[in-house]
Amino acid sequence: MKGNKVQQEVAQYRITRLFDLAKESLNPKSPMNGLGSRYIRIAEEISSHYRIKIPDNVRLYICRSCHNPLVPGINAKVRVVSEKGYISYTCACGAERHIFYK
Repeated sequence: MKGNKVQQEVAQYRITRLFDLAKESLNPKSPMNGLGSRYIRIAEEISSHYRIKIPDNVRLYICRSCHNPLVPGINAKVRVVSEKGYISYTCACGAERHIFYK
């Protein structure tokens, strides 16, 4: 592992903070409007540099194709597919993300 424990904790904090900023940037009145995908890419670069995983509570809500945060009602549609046991998030770009719960 690269770096020590303190560096990794700071990197984890920065990743979660960047994800929060990316969610805030989806607000049309925000001065950071449109920077969400850039914040997510910076978080991925931090993750690869320090060789740490992006936390699951962040990773599951990132679109794989456009790298925007998935926020229900703003840029994502949510469906529960109970017969197959997953929740389907459909991004504004058309990509789907399935989160299994069974």
